[in-house]
Amino acid sequence: MKYLVRLICGVVLSGTLISAAIAAEGTVISSLNTDAYTYVEIFRNNQNAWIVGPVVAVKPGNQVKFEEGAIMKNFYSQQLLRTFPEVMFVGEITVAAEK
Repeated sequence: MKYLVRLICGVVLSGTLISAAIAAEGTVISSLNTDAYTYVEIFRNNQNAWIVGPVVAVKPGNQVKFEEGAIMKNFYSQQLLRTFPEVMFVGEITVAAEK
């Protein structure tokens, strides 16, 4: 019985740690909208990066939160007629704080 309780607690705690590890945030530098997506240039980990998610209203200086997703290199957007060296596709972008 003790073994089962320890096993369940371990699974719950490891799931919490994994989900906390993939949560991320950054500061908005710029954004571009298409019909279905918002491309957000953010500053995080001392560098600029692009994330792409469902349409959201953001402005420079906003702090945004998201869960890390799939990364694509040399991604070409047909709607924006632009190639991004690297983008991360995320399920949702949430404005955490406004500036």
